[in-house]
Amino acid sequence: MSDEVKKFFSSLLQKINGLKAIIISDRDGVPILKLSLDGKFPELGTKQQFLATFTIATDQSSKMLLGQNKSIILMYKSTTVVQLNKSPLIITFVGTENCNTGHILSLDNEIDKYIGEYKVILDRD
Repeated sequence: MSDEVKKFFSSLLQKINGLKAIIISDRDGVPILKLSLDGKFPELGTKQQFLATFTIATDQSSKMLLGQNKSIILMYKSTTVVQLNKSPLIITFVGTENCNTGHILSLDNEIDKYIGEYKVILDRD
């Protein structure tokens, strides 16, 4: 991914309270870009198998005639995971239990500006 995209997502790590890592992956959970605040990645929420479950959950929710979901928020004892559906990309934010999920969700349109060209490229494949 371009330096501009990396710079944007790196800045989010600094701005969003409690955010530890950001992973941009394809629908199969294969990471395209991984960024973390301290160079370490929390085990929960960063494995390919975990990242790929978003696609399964999205497919299942669409079968309930509710339409395609835009995001999933998972809250564990000490970790919060927010996944945004930017098909064919999945943006995963991993933070502490006190991570500001509202701030992450409010960035939806701004994120589209940075990843739009990559969505077009991956949609062709």
